[in-house]
Amino acid sequence: MRGKGRLIGGAGFALSIFLVASWFLGLCTGGTMMTWPRPFSSVAWKQVDTSFSEDRCRMILDLRYRVGLEGRTPSEVIALLGDEREGRAGPPTHYVLCPTLADYLVLELRWRDGRVGSSRIYQS
Repeated sequence: MRGKGRLIGGAGFALSIFLVASWFLGLCTGGTMMTWPRPFSSVAWKQVDTSFSEDRCRMILDLRYRVGLEGRTPSEVIALLGDEREGRAGPPTHYVLCPTLADYLVLELRWRDGRVGSSRIYQS
């Protein structure tokens, strides 16, 4: 019985260390949402390598709130953000923003009557 208690206590301690280390790693690596915002640039947006760069995440606030996406047509969105449909028909629906510790943040566009009706950001 006593050995079982040590095992559970050890597992709890290991989990605590893991959680603190993960938090610290996120803090040290910039943790995606802790990066400094920067002005949106269509040219810079299109040139970003989303596998390694956080540049799109830094621009997303300016894009969504100053430049704006709602009300834009598919051709306006493609001119602004580029075409990432990879051969799919219809308006663009997703843009990869930047990597996180485990996966990516993604900008999703929801279309209504041929225009962007709303957008949201989610973790893939």
